[in-house]
Amino acid sequence: PVYYRGGAVLLCVAVVAVIVGLEAGGPGVARRMLGSAPFVAVGEISYGLYLTHHVVFLALPVAGTDGWRLAVVQACRLTVSIGLAVVSYLALERPLQRGTLPWVGRSSTRLLVAVGAATAATVALSTVLLAGP
Repeated sequence: PVYYRGGAVLLCVAVVAVIVGLEAGGPGVARRMLGSAPFVAVGEISYGLYLTHHVVFLALPVAGTDGWRLAVVQACRLTVSIGLAVVSYLALERPLQRGTLPWVGRSSTRLLVAVGAATAATVALSTVLLAGP
C-alpha cells in the first residue's frame, strides 16, 4: 500500500501544514469549527478514548455482521468508548490533575500504588480479552 511507501510521511506533512496554517492564519471557518464546544470536549477526553477504544472494539466484535446490524454494533462501540472516556476523565484524569483523587490526594506513594493496581487490572483484562476462545 501507498501508506507504507511514503504515504504516512505525506500524511504527517499535510497534518503539520494544516496545524501551521491554523496557527498562523487569522480567524477562519476551520479555526472556529475546531474551537467549538464539541471539538474541545473530544479533545478533553481524547486520551481516555485512545486508551479505551481498543478494548471496547475487542469486546464488541463486528465479525459476521453487516448492514444495519453492523451500524448498530459500530454505534454501540462508539457510545461505550465515549462513555468510558468520560468516566475516566471525570473520575480519574481531572481529579489526578488537581490532586483531589480520593485516597491518593497528592501522595506520591499512594499514586504509585494506584498506578500499579490500574496497570495490573489493565493487563489482566487485556489478557482475558485477547485470549479468545
